[in-house]
Amino acid sequence: MKTIYKYDLSIIAKQQVQLSSSAKILSAGSIKGRISIWAEVDPDDKVFTGRTIYIFPTGYKVPGFMDLEFIDTVIITEIAEVYHIYQEKD
Repeated sequence: MKTIYKYDLSIIAKQQVQLSSSAKILSAGSIKGRISIWAEVDPDDKVFTGRTIYIFPTGYKVPGFMDLEFIDTVIITEIAEVYHIYQEKD
């Protein structure tokens, strides 16, 4: 059975998140000024891989040479900032 888990991110340009190999990232959002992603995972999947996540603020040029998949746009109302979340494709 699949379960949806939340993973908190740091507001930095590039980071690794350890997810099960079968995890599917569904969305991103902000709760109390923190950025999180939600992923559908199989709790029985014990094989984990590092997913590279990128966070770009509005106005930042997204590198064209990178193979990225858009996840979501996140508005952090507490600091009046908008970020765009991507993951690096395999």
